[in-house]
Amino acid sequence: MVEPKPTYTRLLLLGLAVAVDEAGIAKWRDPDGPPDDALYQPDEFAIVLQQAIPAEPDWAMSIRAYMTDDDARLPVAATSVQFRIRVGEDPLDAVDVADALRDRFHRATHQQYGDITITTSKRISFADLGADANGKAEVSCNFRFVGLRALNPTQALPTGE
Repeated sequence: MVEPKPTYTRLLLLGLAVAVDEAGIAKWRDPDGPPDDALYQPDEFAIVLQQAIPAEPDWAMSIRAYMTDDDARLPVAATSVQFRIRVGEDPLDAVDVADALRDRFHRATHQQYGDITITTSKRISFADLGADANGKAEVSCNFRFVGLRALNPTQALPTGE
């Protein structure tokens, strides 16, 4: 079987995880990397992609794409991304993380996240989700990332006809 080429959305999510890690907000460990490097330690702030927040470690973040608004005639994609955050029992810790994400991504222009070029991004919402079943505070931050996406080679740009 031939491995499919990574998609725009996959590459965007990977790039955002790396950017969050590089900003010192949370720790990204690539699950496709060496097995010993993919396991989170109990004291780390874990990042997972396109899945529910894991039970361990206590501090974790899920980065999920949930909507795109694409014009099939243009090489531009507007992708909405949710950062769902679970921290300790202090809800202000969750607010601090949300603020750090806002500082990193809100109104950022001409950013490169891995192989993806984002021309602009903005936070579109923030919500306190209360405590989970274990009393850990949760929040959600939603952003819109507008970037350049290659057209499918079988698509032709409009010629004005």
